[in-house]
Amino acid sequence: MNRISNYAKLVLTVAILGLLAFATPSQAGKPWHSVTADSDFVGECTTEELVGPSANDPGGTSCYGTTQFIPGSANVLRITWSTAGDSHDGARVLLGCRIRAASSDDGEWNYCNANGTGAAPGNYITKNHIPAGTGATNCDNGGGGDGDCHDNSIEMTWCVPIDGDDVFDIDLRIATAPGDSEDDDAPNGRAFVEASYFFIDSTKMRGQCGAGDADATTTF
Repeated sequence: MNRISNYAKLVLTVAILGLLAFATPSQAGKPWHSVTADSDFVGECTTEELVGPSANDPGGTSCYGTTQFIPGSANVLRITWSTAGDSHDGARVLLGCRIRAASSDDGEWNYCNANGTGAAPGNYITKNHIPAGTGATNCDNGGGGDGDCHDNSIEMTWCVPIDGDDVFDIDLRIATAPGDSEDDDAPNGRAFVEASYFFIDSTKMRGQCGAGDADATTTF
């Protein structure tokens, strides 16, 4: 009797586990694979004026570039830039990410945020916007006067749908927006990033960054 009872318990346990596995979303448990991890902790990358909106002629300054093979088992890249920024003369720090597949027929670049999200022209993302007026709302961290704000923590991640089994060029850039500064000698202001870390990871998931995936906007 005991044996039958134990066997029944085992069958019931296996059945429950099977149902749980079936109920789990299909993209759960897919691991992220590290493609590259790099740093430029000592170097300083200085902005130039944004040109955009063309990804082939974005303006700004390239702070990090890498070429990586991504296997066909991946359809999404997670590109992360962790850094600290210095703003002078009220400059706005804009971060941009471009990507280009070797298999592309025209060899053109695309912005990583291809839908144009972010409050900045040219698909750059505004990470801070320092007022350039007068008074206590400004920093004067480096003795540069109003709008001179240093050592701002900046973190940006792009989710990029891809077709794997390809080689990708990835370019991370910084820029300042035209007309941000009230300084006639530096109409776009000046900005820097320093102590940067760069991480690129890959995975395969349904919906590819939420594109066309109704589950991505389901509220809880």
